[in-house]
Amino acid sequence: MEFDKNKIDQKLLFMDTCLNKLKKLRAFDKDAFIDDFTKVDSAKYLLQVSIDAMLDISSHLIDRNRWGKPKDNKEHFLPCLMKNIHDNFGLVIYFHVSNKNKFQIKRNLFLLINN
Repeated sequence: MEFDKNKIDQKLLFMDTCLNKLKKLRAFDKDAFIDDFTKVDSAKYLLQVSIDAMLDISSHLIDRNRWGKPKDNKEHFLPCLMKNIHDNFGLVIYFHVSNKNKFQIKRNLFLLINN
């Protein structure tokens, strides 16, 4: 399998930065969080750009390995799933991942790339 290690590393670093910011937001109690639109909007943004980074990684793998052209975001993960990349890279369809494990994807990618 071909991929640009620097490109993947850059996306993983970005996702890790987002995760650390989300952890800081998690420290607020529920009411304080919900009552402050800046916290809510920040969390939404950080989740969205993290998902975008996951899509960028899957797009990169698909393009580099000529696995087809996905029609939508969900299909970005299908070639990776069919190639059993999900076992090695932790790439799974986002909607099937529990909230607790969404960012395990970046950890699994990091471990594989650095082995």
